[in-house]
Amino acid sequence: PAKRSPTPRASSSMCAIDDRKLLVFGGAEVCGAYEHGSGLLPRNDVWCLSYRDGRVVWTRLHVPSDDVDTAPMPRVAAVLERLPHAIVMTGGWNPPTRAILSDTHHL
Repeated sequence: PAKRSPTPRASSSMCAIDDRKLLVFGGAEVCGAYEHGSGLLPRNDVWCLSYRDGRVVWTRLHVPSDDVDTAPMPRVAAVLERLPHAIVMTGGWNPPTRAILSDTHHL
């Protein structure tokens, strides 16, 4: 069955889409002992958190970045910003590899 919400995680990136919706990217799940980031599993999924009729609703989004060839590397602590015609993500960190990222993606 499809997941109804993202797994528990830390250091996700998010930005407001409008006054009732947030876009959430990535973050890391804990998967074992934390040893300088090696126990963290970074993600690259995209979710929308909406507030509707007094309820919080999660929706998994399938965006162009889902394409294996162009998808952003899983990461934590990226910057996510809404521009007039796009959502842009840049930077972040991949805990298991310790890679500090400087790439930019449109989501």
